[in-house]
Amino acid sequence: MELPNGDFAFSMARLLVFSTWRLALSQRLVLAADPVLAAIAAKGVKEVTYHRDYAAQWVVRLGDGTPLSHERMQAGLAAVWPYVGELFASHPVRNGRSGLGSRDEFDARDHPGARRRGARPAGIRWQG
Repeated sequence: MELPNGDFAFSMARLLVFSTWRLALSQRLVLAADPVLAAIAAKGVKEVTYHRDYAAQWVVRLGDGTPLSHERMQAGLAAVWPYVGELFASHPVRNGRSGLGSRDEFDARDHPGARRRGARPAGIRWQG
């Protein structure tokens, strides 16, 4: 998700979405048959979990904060959401496979903080 930085709320929305996806990819790679790849992925799980939790905390703070911060967080999530599909787009190197396997699996995952006080952009398929 290579996008311009935008404001802080946008950056945290982008980090939350990307790190949630990346965490799922890393968790799958931990089970890889290649022990080196599995070890690298295991270390990545720790790192990406930190980034996902950091972003989730800011999404909650901004979403539950002042009316202005709530509006900016909503706008950040709405701006990032159209790009989520790119995480699942077919690519010759991946042979059409992403870290989660499908968009439905991504939508079914826990997105900490993004479920709070109406943080979901209209039309998204997150469950919970």
